[in-house]
Amino acid sequence: MLHGLRAFSVLIGVLILQGSDSLASWKANLFFEPAKFEDTDVLVHRGIYEAAKGIYEQFLPEITEHLSRHGDRAKFQFTGHSLGGSLSLIVNWMLISRGLVSSEAMKSVVTFGSPFVFCGGEKILAELGLDESHVHCVMVHRDIVPRAFSCNYPDHVALVLKRLNGSFRTHPCLNKNVSP
Repeated sequence: MLHGLRAFSVLIGVLILQGSDSLASWKANLFFEPAKFEDTDVLVHRGIYEAAKGIYEQFLPEITEHLSRHGDRAKFQFTGHSLGGSLSLIVNWMLISRGLVSSEAMKSVVTFGSPFVFCGGEKILAELGLDESHVHCVMVHRDIVPRAFSCNYPDHVALVLKRLNGSFRTHPCLNKNVSP
């Protein structure tokens, strides 16, 4: 489904994930119903989160091997384009929140044209002991993808989403000014 380029021969393990390239990846993109991230009250894009869980399991052997080989000196860098950038961010935060990798071992995540996938991402950053400089987002001025799932929708779009899907009725990012 999704491909990554592995480079674990140096102290910095690099995980690069590409964007949407298959029907499965587009299904992940379009399944944007909210889900709770790692047993917190912070919401995440369900389809991309489910795909990130698969990526996490796929790369877990290489990550643990890199940690055992380099110990406290091991570092990790995550990056990706579009869907791959969002997956990189989620996997990065999963590794920290699950206690497998310390926040000190993580270099900043760099995304290129990636959709926004968190509602309450600032809260997760604080809980993980990270600041905003941990995430660098590169966007082209008029690229719609980084804005597609931002939840910063006009009131009329938020109203339609809430009517289409019951789980959006209580979504905090969609309930700022719009009644169902």
